Amino acid sequence: MRVLRRFKADQSGSTAMMFGLALLPLLGAVGGALDYSRAAAMSSQMQRAVDGAALAIVREPSRATPGDIQAQGSRYVEGGLKADGSFRLGDVVATRVGATVTVTASGTVKSVVMQLFGRPVMPVAATATATWGTGGARGAGRIELALVLDNTGSMADTIGGRRKMDELQSAAKNLLRDLRTLADGEDKVRVAVVPFDTEVRLDAGTYRNKPWFRWADHGDRAAWTGYVFDRHGRFATSDAAPAGGDSLYPAPRDTEYRTNAAMGRISRADLAPMRGLASMADYSAYSATVATVEAMKPRGYTDIALGVTWGMATLSASEPFTEAAPAGTSGVKKFMVVLPDGNNTANHVDGVLYNAECRDCMTDAARRVADETITSRIDGSTAASCSAAKDAGVEVFTVKLLEGNDALLGACASDAGHFFNVQRAGELTKAFESILNAISSTRLTA
Repeated sequence: MRVLRRFKADQSGSTAMMFGLALLPLLGAVGGALDYSRAAAMSSQMQRAVDGAALAIVREPSRATPGDIQAQGSRYVEGGLKADGSFRLGDVVATRVGATVTVTASGTVKSVVMQLFGRPVMPVAATATATWGTGGARGAGRIELALVLDNTGSMADTIGGRRKMDELQSAAKNLLRDLRTLADGEDKVRVAVVPFDTEVRLDAGTYRNKPWFRWADHGDRAAWTGYVFDRHGRFATSDAAPAGGDSLYPAPRDTEYRTNAAMGRISRADLAPMRGLASMADYSAYSATVATVEAMKPRGYTDIALGVTWGMATLSASEPFTEAAPAGTSGVKKFMVVLPDGNNTANHVDGVLYNAECRDCMTDAARRVADETITSRIDGSTAASCSAAKDAGVEVFTVKLLEGNDALLGACASDAGHFFNVQRAGELTKAFESILNAISSTRLTA
C-alpha cells in the first residue's frame, strides 16, 4: 500500500511515461501470441482440408484431366474448411504426376492486435501429397475383395434414427462407387458380395445341377430355391473344394425361415443371392453388384463363420466360384470385409440346427445343448474360418456395427488397425473410407 501511495503522490509523470512505454511491447507480445494462436489453428484446419483433398483426388480415375484434378482440389479444400469472416482463402493448386497427387493451399487470417503494429493479416499455408503404393489398383496391382455382410434380423434396428441395414447399404454403395473409380482395367478391381445369416443363397438357376450338394430328398433339387447350410465336420470352416461326403454343401429345399415355423417369426423374406467376383470396370457387372447390396433385407439369426467361409469361397479359384485368381498370383491382393451387427447365435452342425435364442426352433436333442455352449462353439468356428482366410493370404477387415464380440472380431481381423468399432451414425461410412484407403494402398507422404 505504501508503494501505491508513493505512485499516487508522484507529480513528475516519469512513472506514468515509463509504464506506458513498457505497455506497448507487452501488448505486442500478448497480442502477437493471440494472433499467432489463431493463425496456427487455421493452419491446422487447412492441413486437414488439403490432406483430405489429396486422399480423395488420388482415387480419381486415370482418365481425369489436369483441369478435373484442379477443380476437385479446389472443391475438396473449400468444403473441408470451416472458417469465419477473419479467414480469406487464397490459391489452391492440385496436380497429379503419375501415381502422386499434390495439393497446396494458402490464405490469410485477419489480425486482431498485430494490425496495430503494421501486420493486418497473418499468412497461412498447407501442402499434402498422397500416392498409390505398389500394390494399388493402378499399375500392375489387382484387387479382389469379398464383402461379407450381415443380413440378420437385428439389422432392422436403428443407429442414429436410421435402420442399420439402410446405413450399411448406403456405405457399401459408396464403397463400390469409389472402387469403380479405381478400375482402370477390366480385371484391376473385382468385388464379390456375400449376404449371410444362418444361411447363404446361391442363384438356383445357375447352380441347381452342379454336383456339389447334399440333398435330403431326391425331389429337393427341382424345388431348390438356392439356400445352403454349413458343411459337415471339418469342412464347416474350410474352403476345400466339394468332392463328395462331408465336403458337399447341405442344400434344403427352401429356407428354414419359411419351413421352420418358429424361425419364421423372425422373417420369411429371402436372402439376396451371393454374387461372385465381378469387375468394377464393367458397368453391367458393377450395376448388378450394387443391386445385390440394394436387395439385402434383415431377416435371420447370426452365423459369422458361415459368412467368412463363403467369403473365402468367392476369393479362391476352386468350385463353387471360379472367378478368383489362384492364391499367390503375382500382383493380386485379396481382401475380405466382414461386417456383423451382433454375437453368433445359431448354426448347423452336421445338418442339425443349434440356436441359442430360439429353443423352439430346435429338435429335442439339440435343445439339450446349453445356450452358452452354442454361441461359444460358433465363435470357435468363426475364429477357425478367419484363420483359414488369413492363412490363405487374405487381408481381413472386421467391422462391428453397434453390437458384437470385440475380442472375436479383433482377432479375426488381420491386425488391430483392421478392426472398426462403429457406434454412431456416420462412422460406418468413415470406416469404409479407411478400408478403401488401405485396400487401394493410398497414403499421405511426408
